[in-house]
Amino acid sequence: MRCPKCGIENDKDAIFCEKCDHRLDMPAKREGPFMPPMHAALIALILGAVSLIFYFMTDVWAAAICAGALGIVLGTYSLRVSRSAAAGWGTVAILAVAATFLSAAGFILGISMLG
Repeated sequence: MRCPKCGIENDKDAIFCEKCDHRLDMPAKREGPFMPPMHAALIALILGAVSLIFYFMTDVWAAAICAGALGIVLGTYSLRVSRSAAAGWGTVAILAVAATFLSAAGFILGISMLG
């Protein structure tokens, strides 16, 4: 019998999974993502733009670093979730890559203001 949680094949008379100890007659709860990947990618894109605005328009290097770092986290999160949910480079994945690079640019430029 295949475990509904981890997918490993168990003996047909087993009650619990040999690997993860999940009860084999119970369905596994599938947890959804923390945030929809499209929302995370759009927020990351906005944060990347904000980090660059803080770098070029103000002398607030801490805000550029924080916005860039948060944009990197959300961009990579949305990329990971979108790539695991759908096999292929969809709109969300491309937007997530662009947002991550934009956020990384703002982060790096903000770090460069420290020196």
